[in-house]
Amino acid sequence: MAQVVHLEKYNGYWNRSALEADGLFGVTDYYIRFIADKTPALAALKNEEVDMLDPNYQIQVDIPTIDPAWGKVLLHEGTGRQEVGYNHNHPIFGTGVDTPLGQSDPSRAAEAASYVRLAFDYAIPRQLIIDNLLAGFGQPGATYWLPTHPFYDSSIAARSYDLATARDYLAMAGYTVPGPPPTPTLPSFIQGMSYPISGIFTDANGNPLANRELELREVTDNTTYEIFSTVGRTTTDLSGWYGFTATPPGTGAYYYYLFDRLAAIGSEWTYVAMLNVSSVDDLFAPTNDLIAEQTASIDALQSSLNTIMYIAVAALIVAVVLAIAILVLGRRL
Repeated sequence: MAQVVHLEKYNGYWNRSALEADGLFGVTDYYIRFIADKTPALAALKNEEVDMLDPNYQIQVDIPTIDPAWGKVLLHEGTGRQEVGYNHNHPIFGTGVDTPLGQSDPSRAAEAASYVRLAFDYAIPRQLIIDNLLAGFGQPGATYWLPTHPFYDSSIAARSYDLATARDYLAMAGYTVPGPPPTPTLPSFIQGMSYPISGIFTDANGNPLANRELELREVTDNTTYEIFSTVGRTTTDLSGWYGFTATPPGTGAYYYYLFDRLAAIGSEWTYVAMLNVSSVDDLFAPTNDLIAEQTASIDALQSSLNTIMYIAVAALIVAVVLAIAILVLGRRL
């Protein structure tokens, strides 16, 4: 059962008359309903079970799916923040006594801790977080204060995302920092792996379609769709959301489409994903090539050793034969 908190207007409030004269303080009953997940919360708003949703649901990422007929989005600039707090008693990034620099020179421990904190700061991809997790609604934070606060200093800019500078600061704190790892060369998708396919199903105008029966179909022929298999079936929820899990049965290119039986002929198929599947042998191909090269080198070395051994044995036989010959001649003499 949903948790509901009922708040009532307190008529004994000291400034009640003044607020009511300004047209305020008019709500007599206020109900707060707890809904844990965003999808049912949006459904409750759409079905008029609730009147508004608070910012904790991060609604900004769902704005494209909200129809103005049932939802109005209000943007409040600078009303929230995400921050990283530091424990200044921590021996590395707080006091710095356990950093290499702090251990070698205790008088510079606090300095080393500041270098570590600066490295953290340069290693935070603020804009990437804003673009990918907050749908672009935000700006990089530079201080504890929000841009809407009085006396906010707009001249202070957030440090850029710069891993090279972060490594430099860690090195200044005494750490030996490896360079960036090499670019992976392994296949991105291996046979046997599963891939989640989900999203919001919409019409041609971008409006979400609720209670729509969909099939996820898998094809290897991306032109005629004549040969396909059905991965699964589902029905979209009130916000148009659907979800499947695809596990390609073989190697090669697999294309995934949503098939809507209620759509007009010719528009039933909606492309959603493509997977280029490799085998386990492909995964270990670079290692196998290296092993083959090392095996060839070992075989060549073994062949050389065998040749040397044959020569050594032949030389020993010749030496023995020569020695016998000399002895025989000596006796004859």
